[in-house]
Parts: sequence; C-alpha cells; structure tokens
Amino acid sequence: MKAFFIAVLLAVAFTQTASTTYSLNGGANPSLQSTRVSYLCQANYYWSTQSCQPCSTATDANAYCTCTTYNTCTTQTCLTGYTKINSVCYQIPANCATYGLTSSSNALICFSCATGYSLVGGICILNNNCTQYSTANAICTGCNAGFYFNWNLQLTTGTTLNSYSSYFNNFSGFCSPCMAGCSSCTGPTTCSTCASGYYWNMPTSTTYLTTLGTTGAGSCSACITGCSACTSSSTCTACFTYYYLPATTAGQTVACNTCNSLFTNCVACTATACQSCLIGYYLVTSTTVPCVTCPTQCTSCSAASVCTACVSGYILSSTGTCVACPNNCTSCTFLSGTTGSTTCKACQDLFYLVVGTTTTPTTCSLCTSSNSQFLRCQGPGENSSLTTVVPTQCTNNYYLVTVPASGTTAASTTCVAAAASPVCLTLSTNVGTSCLTCITGYQLVGTQCLACAGGVNGIPTGCSTCTVSSSALVCTACSTIGYLQVAATTAGGSVSCTACPSQCSACSSSTTCTTCLSSYFLSSNSCSPCGSNCLACTSNTICTTCSNGFYLNTVTTSSGTTQSAQCYSCQPNCATCVSPGQACLTCTSGYVLTNGGCVSLAQANCNQQSATTGCTVCNYGFYLLNNQCYQCLQPYAGFVCRSNEVQSNTTTNGTTPAVQYGYIISILALLLVF
Repeated sequence: MKAFFIAVLLAVAFTQTASTTYSLNGGANPSLQSTRVSYLCQANYYWSTQSCQPCSTATDANAYCTCTTYNTCTTQTCLTGYTKINSVCYQIPANCATYGLTSSSNALICFSCATGYSLVGGICILNNNCTQYSTANAICTGCNAGFYFNWNLQLTTGTTLNSYSSYFNNFSGFCSPCMAGCSSCTGPTTCSTCASGYYWNMPTSTTYLTTLGTTGAGSCSACITGCSACTSSSTCTACFTYYYLPATTAGQTVACNTCNSLFTNCVACTATACQSCLIGYYLVTSTTVPCVTCPTQCTSCSAASVCTACVSGYILSSTGTCVACPNNCTSCTFLSGTTGSTTCKACQDLFYLVVGTTTTPTTCSLCTSSNSQFLRCQGPGENSSLTTVVPTQCTNNYYLVTVPASGTTAASTTCVAAAASPVCLTLSTNVGTSCLTCITGYQLVGTQCLACAGGVNGIPTGCSTCTVSSSALVCTACSTIGYLQVAATTAGGSVSCTACPSQCSACSSSTTCTTCLSSYFLSSNSCSPCGSNCLACTSNTICTTCSNGFYLNTVTTSSGTTQSAQCYSCQPNCATCVSPGQACLTCTSGYVLTNGGCVSLAQANCNQQSATTGCTVCNYGFYLLNNQCYQCLQPYAGFVCRSNEVQSNTTTNGTTPAVQYGYIISILALLLVF
C-alpha cells in the first residue's frame, strides 16, 4: 500500500518546439485578411519599407521575436497555446484558461479553467457531472441533476497513478447516473423525480422504486413522442418545441403532433395556427399554407417576392430582391441607372479595383494578375492620383522600390528581384545589387555591401572591425584573441593583424606567446596542453581548475609539496562535485540537485532549478517543499497542497477556489502507517 501511494510522486514534463530559421526577404504573409492592408509580414519578420526582413531567432523555442531593425529582437512573444511567466513561455495545460505562478513563485498553476472543468489546488479537473469539489480534500460534494454520489470507487485495472490526472481519469467517477428517465435520485435503484418527457409509472406499488426490476415497483417511463409532460403512456399535458397539443374529446388519446405535420415548415404553432416559420420562410397568417419560401439569397422577407435582408455578398434592391456584388468585392452599389447590376466600391485584401465605365461595372482582380511579383497593390480605383496599378508589397525575394523621376520619365513603384546572394537590406534603385542599406556584418561602400571579414575585400585575416575610408573598406581593429594588431603605415589605411602562435590568446610577436587559451599553460613563450579534462593548470601534471563534470584530486608529498593534481569524473550529470566524486555540488543544464545527486527535470517534476540548491519552480500539478516537488492532489488520501502555495478565493466550477490544505508531513506519516 505504501508503494502504491509513493508511486503518485512521479513527473509530468513540458515539451518544447524546435527553433525556426528565418530568411532574408522571405517573410511576406500571403494570407487573405478580413480587412485590406498595404503590407503584412509573417511572425518574426518586420517591414523594412521595401520587404519583410527577419528579426533574430527567439532564445525561447516557444516564442517568436518582434523587431523594427534587422536581426534584432525587441520583444519575445509566445506562440499560440503558450503564456509568458518570468520571461519564459510555458505551454498552457489543456483546459486551463489562465496560467501562472503560485503566490510564492515556486510552482506552475492554473487560475481559471475552461468550461466543464473545476479548479482544485491550482489544477483543472474534469467535472464528470460533479458540480463542486471540496477544496480541503478534492472530493466531489455535489452532482448534476440526474446523477447521485457514488462512493463505491474502483481503480481501473492495470493503471498506474503517476500524475494528478490519474486520480480523476482512472477511478470511476464521483457521480453516477440515475436510472433512465430520472432527474433526481439517491442511488442506482431509487428515483425521487422523473425527467421532462417522463412520468412516474407505478402499476401496483404506492412507494417510490426501491428495487430495480421488482414486480410492482415504480419507474420513470417515457411519455409519447413530443410530450414534455404526461400523466400516462397515452395522455400528454404539455408539448416540446416544434409540437402542439390538439383538441380532444373525452376518452381520446392525448398526444403531441408536430407543427410541420399541420403546417409545412412551421416550427411553433397551436392546433389552429402557425406562429413561427423556419429561417428562410416568412409567415402568412391568412392562408392554409402559412410558411412561404423567401426569394433566393434572402435571410428574411415580408412576402413571397419581397426580401428585407440579404446574405453576405449581396445587396438589397428597391424592389426587394437580393443582387450579387462582383466577385471578391467587400462593398458594392448599383450601377447608375439600374436596379439589377452592381458595381464594386472596395475589394478584398490581395485584390484591386478594375474601374468600369458608366455602363460597365467596376470589378476586382488579384494583384498577382496585374504582375506576378505584386502581392498587394492599389490602382486608380483606390488612389485617384494613380494612372496604373502599383504594388504596396511584393512577393518573397523581391524589394518594393520607388524609382525617382528622370527626365521625361515619371517616378514609379515596382518590384525588384533580390540578388542571388542578397546582402542588401534596402535598394537605392531598380537594380537588385544597388544597395541603400546593408544587413548586419556588411558595410555600405558606394552602392555595394561588403563584408568585414578576413581574406575578402582586401581585409586581413583576424580583422574584427572595419570602416569606410576613401570609398574603400579598411580594417581598424583586430580580434583581441589570437592576433597581434600592428598599426597602419598610412593615415586612413588598414591595420595589420599578425596571427599568434598556436593556442595563444595573446602574443607579443608571431613567435612569442604572453597568454594561453583555456586548457593550455605558458611554457618557454609557447603554449602546452594541460592534462585531460583540465581547464587551467601550471604544468601538464598539476591542474588548478577542472572541466565541468570533474573534480580535482591532489596528491602531495610528505613535506606538503603538490606532487600531482589531476581531474577525475564526477557521477553522471554533475557539473561540479567533491572528492571522491560521489556527492554533486551543482548539476549540468536540464538536471536538478536532489539528495547529493543530479536527476532530470522531468524525473524530479521540476520546471526550473538552482544549480546549487535544487528545484525552485515545480511543474503543473506539483508543489515545492525543501527544494523538491510533490504531488499536489491526492484526494483518496485526503490531501491537497498547502494553503500558501495557491492564490484563490472561491469554490465554483470554472473559477478559482479558496484552498485549505494539510501539510505533506501528515500525509507522509499516513504513508508510514500503511
């Protein structure tokens, strides 16, 4: 039994999506919008005035960046289904409406739930016909109509309780259904009130049903079809919607008939008249056929040929008919002098107005039909100052460029193809290699974007910073690691970068090291390797700092002189440990310190951890105690997490309940008894 309860302390972990690569000039959004827009970029892109250019990739795999300049990130916005908590995007659990941290910021919880779920201990629990859960022990305290409390709870065969949801998904429900046709009962064989459409059928007994199927006992029997209330299997006293109660004489069966059988397409009636018709029909009260079809495309009408409202894409004429607007038109009117021909006033997104005449209608055409590179556009119909169709956004791998007027040639806006290997952020002319601004890592020299990279464009290897001087790119600074900077020989000229010897981080000449890279030590003006897994040393046998996952074992002579100091492996997933390696001090990323060892976040039910103290934030469904995570709901042991772990104040389904909790110490004591 003890093992059974301890088994509930296993984990539920979150998953993350893979990161996405964003390309230059590749972020145009071709999706049709409900409102017309001039341009639109995909998530993680921004409008550069000529095209959609990428922001940097979000550091959070469940977010995308918003920005206003190339390859930067102003804000990280969570993907759909995720919410930001402490600057990290977490997946919102299923059926959780709002999500966040506990009042002490050490566990992830829900604050409100979707319809059909109740909030208990910061967790959304499927109602399963329960109207309210106790916040003291997570037990159901009220059932829906037609259900009764069922305390004969049985664990589903072969299931393992390894998360909070197992308690509610693998046990039979708290509320079980009453017998068929019963709306109120106290058990499976006792009914106190029959449901609508049923009556109490008690052939010989004068008491309510006590034993299901017993001769003479009562039951809830169905009324005749259409009856909402009846006194027997043949006598109705009230009818459901769409039915009516006919007039009868003594001794006749009183049944409910459908309105449609009396009056075609009628949905509400009396025995003598229709009161309401199906949608698309109108009511005529002075005829034996009261529901008459509205004309095509009408949503309502006042007579057989008179519409009062039309479906979307149609307009109502003065004669009461619905006339179609031109295709892909969002607003239209009647062509001058007509009542049956329409002309467009505004087009959908991705379309433009093709202006008609006084006798021909204005219609809508796709921007790409005017030019295959035009994603969004406008013409004289949208802008009276124009004489032709011009783009407002180009398709991917094209720039939107306004070419200035030249001589007798007027200014024009067009789409210009990007170069095969684009480095221009924006263009200055209608030539794809004529740059106005450059992407990060390139500098504008004339109309070209040149890279400040060693070995190209006359830049020496090892150069880290460039500037433009006399219409040329020159190096002004060398890398601070592995290179020696030699001043320029002429004013405005390029500095020289001399490579240091192998494994040097700094040098005074091409043959003399002054500082070594990590895992090397300085010996006779050169750098020699330290021992295995050593980050810093004074010789190849005496290490002073070990790599992560290793500890330093020092051997000294009898006089106290260090004879050797080498690095040995800690136990798996330790970042640091103490000799002889069994006890971890800190853990590697993705692992949390637990009882001197490192276990995965999933195994520890942990979401965030401290390298030295253990878990700091628990997964959804768990709470923190002494830097370890424990199951939050254990209703069959009468336990819900501690009161100071959850922010809440009511107990109604779908809202945040007040939580009154016992302590984990008491439940552990209970386990020991078992």
